[in-house]
Amino acid sequence: MIIKQKPSDFVVNEVIKLPIKKSGDYTYFELKKTNYTTMRAIQQIARQLRVSKSRFGFAGNKDKVAITTQAVSIWRVDPSEVNLKDIKIKVLGKGDEPINLGDLKENAFEIIVRKLSKKELSNISKNKPKIEKNGFVNLFGPQRFGSKLNNHIVGRLLLDGKLEAAIKEMLGSSERDWRDWKKLLKKVPKHLSQEKAVLNWLITHPTDWGGALRKIPKPVRRLFVNAYQSDIWNQKAKKSKSKTLKIPAIKVAKMPELSLVGAERAVRVKPKSFEVDTKKATITLKFRLPKGAYATVLIEQLIGDKL
Repeated sequence: MIIKQKPSDFVVNEVIKLPIKKSGDYTYFELKKTNYTTMRAIQQIARQLRVSKSRFGFAGNKDKVAITTQAVSIWRVDPSEVNLKDIKIKVLGKGDEPINLGDLKENAFEIIVRKLSKKELSNISKNKPKIEKNGFVNLFGPQRFGSKLNNHIVGRLLLDGKLEAAIKEMLGSSERDWRDWKKLLKKVPKHLSQEKAVLNWLITHPTDWGGALRKIPKPVRRLFVNAYQSDIWNQKAKKSKSKTLKIPAIKVAKMPELSLVGAERAVRVKPKSFEVDTKKATITLKFRLPKGAYATVLIEQLIGDKL
C-alpha cells in the first residue's frame, strides 16, 4: 500500500461556515496549497506581506504532501497580491473575528491509494461495511507525532521539566556531540529553521534551555504537549468500550503558556459520503470526516487486518 505518492493523491477541502460581511478588521481568504504544511505556507505569506504570523488565524493544520484548501483570516492586511509558487489565495470577504479551531465543521477527502495487495483489497471489501455501520476507532494519526514520531516524547519531557532532555530528543542528537552547539548546527539541514534557531541561541547562551525552546513559536511548542496528550488518549481508546473518552488536561509548570485544557473525544467516528472506487491495485476513496478525525487512521483500519 502506498499513500501520498504525490500531492495530488491526497486532496483535502475544508468545510467551514464563515460570517462574511462587506467590512471588518479581518479579511477571510481561501488558501489552496500544494506540498506545504499550513504553518509553513502562512510563514511564506507573512514574509511576502512583511507582517507577523500572529495576524493570521485558521481552523486546523492540513497535511503537507497533499493539495489542501482551507479558510484563513488575516488582521488588517490585504493578502490578494501574494504571489508564491504552489500557494493560491482567493479573498472571500471581511469579518469581525479571526478564524479559530472551533469554526471547522468537517474535512472532505479524495484520496488515491496505490499498489494494494490482494489481501488488502480483500480487507477493504470486508471492512467497509463494518466502518459504515460502526465507525472506526478515532485515534490521533501519525501526523500528530511528527516526522520522527517522537513529538509525544518531547512533550512528556517538557511536562516533567526536563528541558535539556526535551531539546536533545527534538534535535535527535547523540551523546558524543551533545553541547558542541557549533558542530551540531553544521549538521542541521537549511530548511529546519526552528532547530537552527535553538542551536544559535545555545551558542551564545550555552545552558539556557528555556530560552532556547522559546525560540520555537508557541503554537509549535504546544504541538509537543498536544502529542503527549494525544498519546495518552490513544492508548486508552485502543482498550476502551466507551462512546467518548476525556482528553486529559495538562499543566506545564516550567512553561505554563503550553498548558492545555481537557476535552471529550468520540472513540468511534462514522465517515459521511463514503465511497470506494477500485481499479486493479489502486483505489480512490471519497469521504467526509468531522474536525479532529484523521483520514490516514480511517485508511489504516479500512485496509488492515484489525478493525
